Amino acid sequence: MAESYEQCDRQYTNDINRVRHHLSSTRTVTTLEECSRLLSSAQTSAEQMEQWGRSVNDTRKIREAQRRLQQEVIPLTREVSRAKREMTERMGRDELFAGANSRR
Repeated sequence: MAESYEQCDRQYTNDINRVRHHLSSTRTVTTLEECSRLLSSAQTSAEQMEQWGRSVNDTRKIREAQRRLQQEVIPLTREVSRAKREMTERMGRDELFAGANSRR
């Protein structure tokens, strides 16, 4: 583990805050892709935090890392996936209707 628990914690917090910021603003394909990237980084940080906690047998840090994964990363990942799916469906409908309108 190259990074300390504190470094992982800072990276995790920064990534999650940026995801929340993106999700609270206008959602675009680009921002949703950035959210996916940030969530992957946050997950890696949380997993490293859990490993660090295990290496020093600190159950409080282990539980905190697991909580972050279960209560923050996973729900936000589901939200981003849902938003991307809806955006893709909407873009497909718009393209379908645009094609129908151009044939008139």
